[in-house]
Amino acid sequence: MATRPPDRPPDRPPDRRSRRRARDAALAVAVALVAGGLLRVTGGLGGQLPPLPPPVDPAPPTTVTQPTLPVRIPPLRGEGLAGTRLYLAGGRRAVVVDLARGVVRRLAVPGAGRIASVSRHGAAMVFVRSMTVSVLREGTPERIGEGQAVLPSSDPGKLWLVRADYSWKEPAWVLTPVRLSGSVRRGEPFRLPTTVRPVAVVDGDTAVVVDDGEGLAVYDLRPAPRLDLGRRRHLWKRATFVDSVGSLVAWIDQGGDLHLTDLRRAIDRTVDRPGSVRGWTPSSGQTGNACCRRFGAFSPGGALLAVTLGRGRGQDAIGMVETGTLALTEVRGSFGALAAPCQPCFDWSPGGGWMLFTLGQPSRLGAYQLGDQAHPVDLPATPFAVSFALR
Repeated sequence: MATRPPDRPPDRPPDRRSRRRARDAALAVAVALVAGGLLRVTGGLGGQLPPLPPPVDPAPPTTVTQPTLPVRIPPLRGEGLAGTRLYLAGGRRAVVVDLARGVVRRLAVPGAGRIASVSRHGAAMVFVRSMTVSVLREGTPERIGEGQAVLPSSDPGKLWLVRADYSWKEPAWVLTPVRLSGSVRRGEPFRLPTTVRPVAVVDGDTAVVVDDGEGLAVYDLRPAPRLDLGRRRHLWKRATFVDSVGSLVAWIDQGGDLHLTDLRRAIDRTVDRPGSVRGWTPSSGQTGNACCRRFGAFSPGGALLAVTLGRGRGQDAIGMVETGTLALTEVRGSFGALAAPCQPCFDWSPGGGWMLFTLGQPSRLGAYQLGDQAHPVDLPATPFAVSFALR
């Protein structure tokens, strides 16, 4: 029979009153911690949009292993692919694929935690990893600042960092322009109230499109330290943002119609929807940031708009809208797109000759060359949903 160490007094079981006091104290501490966390996350975030970056996950157990990264995948055949690279970010992994040669290599991205997104801005690739934003121009990515998201600029050599700032009396979204050509340079930041969610900077970087909870609104940008919205140019009730290029904004109204609005010329046009198409968003049962980002995409220069043809779960396809004539054609071989969630759902090659889109599952993309039909592309194995971009 085991004996108690001599220098330790015997334990005395606590009485009922002591147990009750300990339980009440523990409950009070737990409630305080949860309340404090909720106040920090939800206080003034305007519906928590854009979503805060996911928390840094603890190190995985030793029994969990990452899939082996292949050295090569089958190359993609077609014209205009020489030198085109596909950047993939999933979980804590980022890889780059030479599509014409099928060569795969790892890419080290600064920061910790999961990589939320990768996107192309001019000739640079930009990664968001937790609150770390890094840019890849040549060699390896370098850190350029903090942000929960990035927004493209009308100037291809520039982008906008977006972060939530709690240091003022009123929390605010801070939009900071960063020039990527040459040495990285920051411009004057803009502050927006967190009652709105910035979704795009448009029209020569003179205006910002925001989701204000009632729909989409377009406001003039006002420099810091003002914490208000400038003159409102437009308001679209219960609208959904699709994409923008220059002064052209694509959006969906509450009735499900797809609009192309030129802010500079004050011209609004509506794309005819085929009878077989239920809507212009993925038929996943989810919408907005919980599901997808960029479920439509303008080609470089804005001559074409790739859109979702929502026909029902597993039956969606991709359509191409000619922005000059509003003519709509379906991409052959795209039946079964899009996989949700997709972050993004589409991306174009820099020259506009190719477009990639999610196809059926996160580890597969559809590749479409203009004038041809779409073909599936199997990606390097990854256990997480993939963000992708072409360069």
